Amino acid sequence: MKIYIKTPLIGRRKAIPHMLEHCIAKSRFGSSDFFTFSYGSEAQSYSNFTLYEYDKWLSFDSIFKYLTDPISKEAFEYELPIIQEECEDSTYDQRIYQESLSFLLSQKFDLNSASGLSWEEVQKYHEKYYKLENFLVCDDSLPDYRLLFQGEKLKNLRSGAASPLQLFPFSFEEDVYFIYGKQYCLQEDYWKLFFLQTLLEGYIFFQKRWKGREYYHGTPYFFTYQESNWLVVPDYDFNNYSQDFFLQGKQYLLLMLKAGYFSTVFFLNNYFYGIPATRGEVVALCEAFSWSDFQKEVLIPLNEMKKGK
Repeated sequence: MKIYIKTPLIGRRKAIPHMLEHCIAKSRFGSSDFFTFSYGSEAQSYSNFTLYEYDKWLSFDSIFKYLTDPISKEAFEYELPIIQEECEDSTYDQRIYQESLSFLLSQKFDLNSASGLSWEEVQKYHEKYYKLENFLVCDDSLPDYRLLFQGEKLKNLRSGAASPLQLFPFSFEEDVYFIYGKQYCLQEDYWKLFFLQTLLEGYIFFQKRWKGREYYHGTPYFFTYQESNWLVVPDYDFNNYSQDFFLQGKQYLLLMLKAGYFSTVFFLNNYFYGIPATRGEVVALCEAFSWSDFQKEVLIPLNEMKKGK
């Protein structure tokens, strides 16, 4: 069973929901429920939600009580230095997500910091957001996840007029990239970026790893924050990207979609992010995305921006 809880950033920081994820496990740490709620379970905080995973034989009522019972101050004090150490050791992937998000939204995010955390803030956050209205629950034992519960605050659908995806030059640390996406994405925007991540990553991997024998190389990232979706693409020469390679990549995506892959993506888009689509609709979007579309919308703009950077 997977439980997603809508846990928004506070002050464009992830410190409080991250700390809360740690405090919940520590507050309940005891031999009586260790094997039930701790051993073998998983928890992870993201910029949009916190995910908890439990064995399918547990009842939702027991898990809900476990997650919403008051947390202890002792747990906060125990976990604080652990969180601070985690944040000091942020990965390249975490840092580039933070910086590209700050660039796209023109706001400074500080996701990898735990400075200034207080027990009172974490306690109030828990009381405010760990409510049924923010819960999304699924049975993930099936090929396509089965919805068990969707809170009222997760039932909004995105709407609006379609607009083109945008391309920007972007530098991070010592590396040069391009950002391709926008702040408010609709269903078609999301899946187009999803397709492109595979098509561009596959080409770079083929050229660098298989032909160039370079084990370590840059790769495109596909990121999400609320209604924003974007790719971060390495500065790479795509001039030799062939129609045949595109068609092979597209066929691979279609096979994966029809075979039931990407269940988590479908579930979150349908019930958390408000951009629902059936597999048939996404297959149709992929089939309609042509070589000329790929050239016009991606390859030509990328190569032109490289020339003018």
